[in-house]
Amino acid sequence: MAVNEEQSASSQLKALGDPARLQLARLLIAGSFNVSELIRVLGAGQSTVSRNLRILMDAGLLASRREGRLIYYAWRTDLSDSALDLQLWVAAHSPSLGAELARRLHEVWDERRARSTSFFGDRAREHDRDAWLGSADCLPRLLEQVPGQGIVVDLGTGTGRILPELSRLAERIIAVDASPTMLEQARRRAGASGIADIDFRLGDLAHLPLQDGEVDAVLANMVLHHAPEPAQAVAEIHRVLRPGGRLLLGDFLPHDEEWMRDRFADQWLGFSTSDISHWLGEAGFADLSIESIPPPQQGAPAAFVASAIRAIGTGPSPSTPNLS
Repeated sequence: MAVNEEQSASSQLKALGDPARLQLARLLIAGSFNVSELIRVLGAGQSTVSRNLRILMDAGLLASRREGRLIYYAWRTDLSDSALDLQLWVAAHSPSLGAELARRLHEVWDERRARSTSFFGDRAREHDRDAWLGSADCLPRLLEQVPGQGIVVDLGTGTGRILPELSRLAERIIAVDASPTMLEQARRRAGASGIADIDFRLGDLAHLPLQDGEVDAVLANMVLHHAPEPAQAVAEIHRVLRPGGRLLLGDFLPHDEEWMRDRFADQWLGFSTSDISHWLGEAGFADLSIESIPPPQQGAPAAFVASAIRAIGTGPSPSTPNLS
């Protein structure tokens, strides 16, 4: 190990030497959180949380990204191999969160999820994915990659707008949505279109109502930015795909349209291609391709479409980190 690497590792271990910072690091390995959420989960004061974040940031262990008015912190995903060993060290040496902290953590995730579910449940009659800025531009590129055989999942089916076209491409369809009202709208649309062989299932991105390796393809258009933890959602999609199965993903690139958080209940203001690549790779996907989609109109966010294969020989990805 080079001298500068030894010094870096030494400073990182020193930063993790405090029990409170070690617990904070364990939490940020599990997901990304803003300061307000961390204060709530840890039960610590703002000055304490901010100081510990700064020390871990200065040691090069954390990454931050701005989401409109908020800044989210997470364990860095681009560390060197020696530094990545620290993640295992943190898991081995940090105390478990305990029942109370774990409860607060899941409350944060549940509230993120509830904002999206409530929004769509209240607006099911008027909502359609054509109204989403940029979503229609992703669909043609996603649909042209749908396999003609096997089971295809329309994840976040909404009102089922694409089901008629998808039924002409796929052998069998499972339509999944977290809103019972949305799912009923989709069922009615399918019936009006004369499509009978669709399996409608209620479930969210964190816990898909699908068995391990049950499906051949998952189409997820403009749904990932509603996930409480996108990396966990990607891992959950990997779990339900058979080896060799395909993920077709469309979503926004990073943008500053803060109003979309309030108007559309967006949890995340887009994703960088590096984040998408990392999450897919960590989950066990291979053969990744990403294409940028220009904004359909001035002021609208740019988007991307991504395609990836669940690598043969990879087991189901754990969708929820073990914090015990």
